[in-house]
Amino acid sequence: RADLLISGDSGPLHMGVACGTPIIGIYGPTNPSLGGPVSPDATVLRSGIWCSPCYNAKDTTADCRYFTTQCMKNILPLQVFQIAQTKLKSNVNI
Repeated sequence: RADLLISGDSGPLHMGVACGTPIIGIYGPTNPSLGGPVSPDATVLRSGIWCSPCYNAKDTTADCRYFTTQCMKNILPLQVFQIAQTKLKSNVNI
C-alpha cells in the first residue's frame, strides 16, 4: 500500500486510483476531464497554459505549439512537493 502516488497521465495513475491510493495526477497536453483520475483522493495538477490541453488522439503526430511542451515545464517540482506534503499531512489513515 502506497501513501501517495505521483504520476503523469498513464496506466499507473489509473491503477493507483483503482487501489484507493491518494493521487497527484500531472497533466500537460492531455485533458483530465476526458480520462483523468476519478477519485475523491485525486488532485489534478495542470499549468493552465492557454493552449493546453492540445493532445488529439486522432492526430498523434501533432506538435507542441511552443516546440517545448511548455505546459509540462510550467509545472515545477516545488509545486508537486508542496501538494504532496499537504496530502500526506491531511491523510489521517497514514
